[in-house]
Amino acid sequence: VQQIEEENKTPDGKEEADAAFHLAIAKAARNNALFDTVERLWGLRRNSREAALLHEKARHANIKPVVDEHTAILTALRARDPKAAREAMRAHLSQVLESLLFATEQRAVDEARRTMQARRERFSRVTA
Repeated sequence: VQQIEEENKTPDGKEEADAAFHLAIAKAARNNALFDTVERLWGLRRNSREAALLHEKARHANIKPVVDEHTAILTALRARDPKAAREAMRAHLSQVLESLLFATEQRAVDEARRTMQARRERFSRVTA
């Protein structure tokens, strides 16, 4: 979790500690299907052009891995409280999805504003 916090301070958007955190949990679960799924998702995130663009949008909107969410997951796991861990992980993944959707929406709104401003400028020249 401390490494996630340190990576959040860097402008390059590295999220290796975030990936390691989720992979460590999947490995600790001793469930090969879960581990393979998490590993594959991080691989897609690293190698997919679409995923890279989505995460670039999130970074542009200053959305970074939330240390408090990861801390809540880790605290529940250390307490050996599966219900709390499941709830913390679900809350975290829901927030990740919301953040990515927000970043996408924000980018679309910004683009629409630029387009409308360009049209206003074009029409103001025509009517002047």
